[in-house]
Amino acid sequence: MKRTLTIVSTLALLTGALSVHADTSVNASTSMKAKVEEKRSEIKNVKDEIKTAVEGKKEDIKNIRMDFRADVAKTLVDRTVKVLTATADRLSKIADRVASRITKVSANGANTTSAQASLDLARANIATARTQISAISTIDISTSATSTTTAKTNFEKVKTAAAAVKVTLKSAKDNLSNAVKALKVVEKTNATTTGETSA
Repeated sequence: MKRTLTIVSTLALLTGALSVHADTSVNASTSMKAKVEEKRSEIKNVKDEIKTAVEGKKEDIKNIRMDFRADVAKTLVDRTVKVLTATADRLSKIADRVASRITKVSANGANTTSAQASLDLARANIATARTQISAISTIDISTSATSTTTAKTNFEKVKTAAAAVKVTLKSAKDNLSNAVKALKVVEKTNATTTGETSA
């Protein structure tokens, strides 16, 4: 009987050990699942943070790029306005010298009406060009012009306006050349007439 008792007690002990082992393995399995879920949620949070940071950086880079483009466009417009203004100033100075020469020749009694007419056209062209240049500098090409398409459209307007100014300045130059040519003809005619009269 003692032997039976020992077998029964051994069996009881083993059964108890097995149930304790089963309980601990169930608890261990549950705690492992909880740890895995916790790690997954941490990884998901880190991924979301990285994604948000990347999107923020992309937006920052986009803004920096747009600001850079606006600065380049502004620089180009400023340079264009500066060059066109300098050209208008140079032509204006030439017109002043031609006007001085016309006054000097007409004081000698020569007919300078055609030269004066060309000079007046040249001065009118220069004044028109100055007005067009002022209009160019008022066009907004910055990124604050609501959208990139508006900025691009405005930059195209600047290009078109600059081309129109160039045509006007070319016309002024041609009219100044015509005035000088007419003045040379008048001076030659006046010189030959004066030479014949004095002989």
